[in-house]
Amino acid sequence: MFPLPPEIIARIIEQLSDSKSDLLSCSLICRGWLPFARNNLEIYIHPHSSSTFIELLASPTNTLGTTLRHLDLLNLNGLLRGPLYQVLTMLSSLRYLALWATVGVELPALPWLTRLSLCGTEFASYSGFATFMSNLPALQNLEFMHVTWAAGPDDDQYTFPTLDLLSLYLYWGPTQPIRTILFGLRTRNLVLDFPS
Repeated sequence: MFPLPPEIIARIIEQLSDSKSDLLSCSLICRGWLPFARNNLEIYIHPHSSSTFIELLASPTNTLGTTLRHLDLLNLNGLLRGPLYQVLTMLSSLRYLALWATVGVELPALPWLTRLSLCGTEFASYSGFATFMSNLPALQNLEFMHVTWAAGPDDDQYTFPTLDLLSLYLYWGPTQPIRTILFGLRTRNLVLDFPS
């Protein structure tokens, strides 16, 4: 029996990427198929599963941290600190992060991230927000929806970094402090969403 070339495996799994059950089945075929299947899986972390996810990543037999490409952190208000915060620095293959939480600490640098979605995200301070955004040199796609920070912006000390993006989605809500970040964003495609 001849093993399939990696290009064929990747193409097969790409065709099945819309079906989570098919991807999970592909990850069980053999060790050679596992990384390809995981690259297409999306993982959602919410308060009920965060401790289990952290335990999984802390396991000495864990291989998920090196292949995870898409992570959604949902409704983790007050939980995005400590072990879960450390987990983000381990995910070197992570390309897409959706963050729907109150951020009580400064987030680590994620220089490999290419897509970021911030929805209902409150940062502890404007400086922490600006520092986090400064550490995303590979970022291409950005979504802002209800992004705030607890302390007011210190425009004298911290300026929003200049980001050259492929696409930018902005939800322009009545309480959005967008004016303090718009000058640093350059994009080829812009979508503005206004509340009715």
